[in-house]
Formats: sequence, C-alpha cells, structure tokens
Amino acid sequence: HIIRSLQLRVADRPDCVRFKQQLEAVGQSVDGGNNSNFTQDIRQIVHDIRATGCVAQPDAVAAY
Repeated sequence: HIIRSLQLRVADRPDCVRFKQQLEAVGQSVDGGNNSNFTQDIRQIVHDIRATGCVAQPDAVAAY
C-alpha cells in the first residue's frame, strides 16, 4: 500500500515517470524478501521526487 500511495502522489509528467518505476522496483525487492534498505531507498526516492518538482500532491507527501 505504501508504494501505491506514493506512486499516486508522483506527477504524471514524462520526466517524473522514472520515480514511479523506481518505487515499483523497491516494492518488488521487498516482495522478494530483500527489505534491508527499504526505508532508506524510499526516503531517497521521495527526496528526489521533491527535488525535481514531481510531487503531484505536496501536502500529502510531507509526512514521508
């Protein structure tokens, strides 16, 4: 649910699609049992999303 929720908050612009893909990859990694870097990975992706202005709902992502 966390991954889907974050993906919905990424803008649909072509230059932002990569972040949705990165979130998907992190989710698949966790599903495969590799969750050692999950929190760090998510925080980095969210930081990058903010830094590039790809946030569709800025207030909703603020908690992460």
